[in-house]
Amino acid sequence: MTTLVEFLRARLDEDEAAAGRLDGAYIEGEPSPVPAWALGVLADVAAKRRILALHGQVECVNCEDAGRTPGTSCHICHHDEDTIPTEPKGLYDGTCFTIRALATVYADHPDYDEAWRP
Repeated sequence: MTTLVEFLRARLDEDEAAAGRLDGAYIEGEPSPVPAWALGVLADVAAKRRILALHGQVECVNCEDAGRTPGTSCHICHHDEDTIPTEPKGLYDGTCFTIRALATVYADHPDYDEAWRP
């Protein structure tokens, strides 16, 4: 079964390819045969990849000491009470609400799992 992060990376790869970025051929600042709309898609893909990197998954090592369920979670959103809704869905299954929200753009894709919805 595909994980949410794998699913999202695959969709970003597809978006990037559809926008014409193949093998790193586009170099920022250089004249490019890439249409203007595609440059926006490429910028969007790059931003989403940065968000994925920022919200990387870590193993919670002090959860039990704090009375929380151990597992993997986002190292940014993990115990931030201001950003984590009270509903526990997504806290310890290796995805955070930020990554879940990014993936909703692809909710109509046949591989999208409704369990990922924030």
